[in-house]
Amino acid sequence: VCPVSLIGQWIQEIREKAPTLEIYCYHGGHRKKDWNFLRQFDVVVTSYGILTSEKFTQANRALRLGGAYARNYRVTLEEGEWHRVVLDESHVIKNGSSSAQACFALRSRHRWCMTGTPVCTSIHDLYNQYQFLNADCLKNFNGTCCRSVWQMFAEQYRHGHYENALSSEVLFFLRRSLIRHDKVQRMPNGRALLSLPEKEEEVAVVELSDLEK
Repeated sequence: VCPVSLIGQWIQEIREKAPTLEIYCYHGGHRKKDWNFLRQFDVVVTSYGILTSEKFTQANRALRLGGAYARNYRVTLEEGEWHRVVLDESHVIKNGSSSAQACFALRSRHRWCMTGTPVCTSIHDLYNQYQFLNADCLKNFNGTCCRSVWQMFAEQYRHGHYENALSSEVLFFLRRSLIRHDKVQRMPNGRALLSLPEKEEEVAVVELSDLEK
C-alpha cells in the first residue's frame, strides 16, 4: 500500500529487482475486485486512496442496508489473509485517519511499516503505525491504556524528560523495533549501502530582464 504517485515506481522496482514475481496493480476503474483472482499473484500493489474508498463504500452501504449487511460484507482486499502487508510512507496513517482504519482492517501474518519520516510533528505520530503492526508489547504499560501512555510519553519527550521509567521503557522498545539506515552504513561485504557523489556547489548569476524586474 503506497501513495498513488509511487505505484508505478514500486512496480518498476519489483520488476527490476525480482523479475520472477507476478505483480498486479490494484488501481483504477478497471481493477478486478476478486480475491480468488488476486491471490494468484505474488505482489499486489494498491494505494491508500483505493483502500480507503472501498472500505468506506462498505460503510455507506451499511447505513442504507443495515447492520447485517455490514457484518457479512467485506471489501475485496479484506476477504482473505495476506502473507505480508507493507505500508510505504506509513506516516500517512499517523493521525488515525480513514486511511488508518482501512489499513487496520487488513488481515495478514506479517506487517511492515516503511517511511523516512516516522515522526512528523510529535513522537505520538508513531502510535498508529505501531497499532497497525499489532505490537502487543505496546498494548499495556504498567496497567495503563496504551494510547494514554503514548500521550504522556510524547508530552514528557517534548519537555526533555527522558530518564523516568516510562520514557526508558518506551525508548527501549523503539530501539528494538526500528531499523534506521544512514548514509555511512555499510553492508556485510564492506560496500557502502548508499553511494552518493560528492556534493558540488555552483553559484549561478541570473540577470533579469526589464520585464522580470
